[in-house]
Amino acid sequence: MTFVLALLAAMGIAFGMQYKLPWPLGKFPLIEELLACAYCSAFHAGWMAYLLVFPEWDLREGVAFALASAFVYWILPVPQEESS
Repeated sequence: MTFVLALLAAMGIAFGMQYKLPWPLGKFPLIEELLACAYCSAFHAGWMAYLLVFPEWDLREGVAFALASAFVYWILPVPQEESS
């Protein structure tokens, strides 16, 4: 159950980074490029949620959890902007 809640937390963090975080846009081009990619945002939000939720950190588990959050972000109908 903790795993599912942590994945939901990762999705919230990814959504917040992409759509509710206006300060880095225009100031840091690298961060802007990373936030434009939904799966990249979900991956980075995944390892952040892993560090917040699980008290005992393991690098392999953290990377696996980050990949799982990117996969869930791909499956769930999260609103994504169309690129032209």
